[in-house]
Amino acid sequence: MVKVKKSLFWFFLPILLLFILTILFCIQSFKFFNTSSVLAETQEALQFCRLEVYSQNRAIENIMQKQWALEGLKINRNIKLQSIDNNEILLDSILYKKKQLWILKFVSSSCEDCQLQEIRFLQKYSQRDNIILIATFNSFREFKLFMKTHNVKLESYYMADKYSFFESEPKDLIHSVTFFKTDTSYIINKVHVGNASFPDISEAYYKMMYHEK
Repeated sequence: MVKVKKSLFWFFLPILLLFILTILFCIQSFKFFNTSSVLAETQEALQFCRLEVYSQNRAIENIMQKQWALEGLKINRNIKLQSIDNNEILLDSILYKKKQLWILKFVSSSCEDCQLQEIRFLQKYSQRDNIILIATFNSFREFKLFMKTHNVKLESYYMADKYSFFESEPKDLIHSVTFFKTDTSYIINKVHVGNASFPDISEAYYKMMYHEK
């Protein structure tokens, strides 16, 4: 009986050892592959972050280039506008009366999220009576519908697309949503180009404008 037990023991011992070694190997393999997986995911995340930062830097660079290109341009003083009540008025008349103007300008084909973002921030931070919005749509009716749909409270004017807003119109910047200051010299300054991907930049700009005298 003892001999039988001993023989069984020596028979099962290698199997038991093999089982234990298999378990240990599986644990080590799991750790290795799990660690490798984490490292791979970390490297992938870092690469994504690098690309995202690069992309954002390029976008901000592009905004700054647009602002620099617009800074110092001269407005066409013979522009005719239509008020929300469909009254025709010269931009020259508005400027003559107010002396200084802050103007938000865009065309209907520009980024709508950008348009609405700038309108929202302006209405939030603006306490001035010399801010106007000038927008170009396919028709006055379309312009009026936009103002009503989005409950725009700013003093707003429609500009027909037959007019060039600047004396020297930069064609590649026509579709930008821009905000700037001007006076009776008709030269624009303190240019801001709105971008819905960077709301913090817009909000910071309007906060600074709010505190300017």
